[in-house]
Amino acid sequence: MAKAKVERFPDWTEAEMQKRIISWMKGRGWKPLPHQLAMWEAVANGESGLLQMPTGAGKTYAAFFGVLPKLGANLNGLLMLYIT
Repeated sequence: MAKAKVERFPDWTEAEMQKRIISWMKGRGWKPLPHQLAMWEAVANGESGLLQMPTGAGKTYAAFFGVLPKLGANLNGLLMLYIT
C-alpha cells in the first residue's frame, strides 16, 4: 500500500497569512468586519478574550482566521478554545 504524502504547513509569516485571508475574503466580495479585525489583532498580540455576537455576524471567521496565522509556529499549549 502506498503511503500518502503529507504536505508540510507553508512557512508563511503571520503577516503573509493575514494578507492571504483578506485576499480570500475579497475574492468572495466580502471584507473583514470591525469585530473580526479586532479579534485578529488581539490574537496577534497574544491576548485572550470572549466574542459574543448574534448568529450570522462572522464569529467563526473572527475566531479561526485569528488563529490560522499562528498554526505554522511551534507553540506549546492551548491556542484556541471555541465553544458554540
